[in-house]
Amino acid sequence: MVRFLKRALSVGLVCATIAGCQGADVKGLPDASVGARAQMGIDAEQGIAKSVEDGVQAYRAKDFGRAWGVLKPLADQGVMRAQRYAARMLLEGTALSDCTQASCASQAIAFLTDAARRGDNNALLVLEGMRTKGAPYAPSLNDIIAIERARVDELGDPLTAWRLAARYRAGEIDEARADDYLRWLTLAAEADKNLYPNAPQAAYLLCSAYATGEQAAYDRARAKKWCARAAEDGHVGARLALARLDRAPRGPGLPFNGPSGRRP
Repeated sequence: MVRFLKRALSVGLVCATIAGCQGADVKGLPDASVGARAQMGIDAEQGIAKSVEDGVQAYRAKDFGRAWGVLKPLADQGVMRAQRYAARMLLEGTALSDCTQASCASQAIAFLTDAARRGDNNALLVLEGMRTKGAPYAPSLNDIIAIERARVDELGDPLTAWRLAARYRAGEIDEARADDYLRWLTLAAEADKNLYPNAPQAAYLLCSAYATGEQAAYDRARAKKWCARAAEDGHVGARLALARLDRAPRGPGLPFNGPSGRRP
């Protein structure tokens, strides 16, 4: 009985680390092979992380031959940190590859794009930096926007949603519609403000959109909802706007503070 309980607790700990074990038997105790496969997956992940670190250390030691030999196969497998470093080597010319400058740059951007689409913020920052600096073979603004759209649609990333909303306001997204803007703001506004400090500002902008009827159909109730949320999170402009919403006559066109919370 004691051995059975120890086994059950052991399996339970494994399941807790992998968000639950699929395929539990009717008695509620997962099959031993499930736990074994889970542990193998954890061991493999740790092994990959160690290999990447070995490659990074070799790169920093300027042992580019070893670094490329370790990082390139892992980059081909989609390991994001390896993709970033392999891309750096391709762009620097330290990769042991016979590619031309153009083809090396193309391969580097392909690595960075794949990593960025799957949630690697550093890869996205590298691509955006290349674009803003006008680097040779840099991705275009439309390329960056396509990556950001994918991150929002596939990952539901609030930070990228906020960036897209800002691009919409700046007129950088020609094909975007007002409902795209509202969807991006909503995703950003619903995020945890402790993790995403722009969440209160996104809520305030939603309040503005519904109160003025400029980017959305006039909806006083939704305006008050979002201003109340922003105000609760400490947005001073939202508190003032909420008071004006309570006092003003019904209807769109209500005088409203600008995006910063101050009157334009």
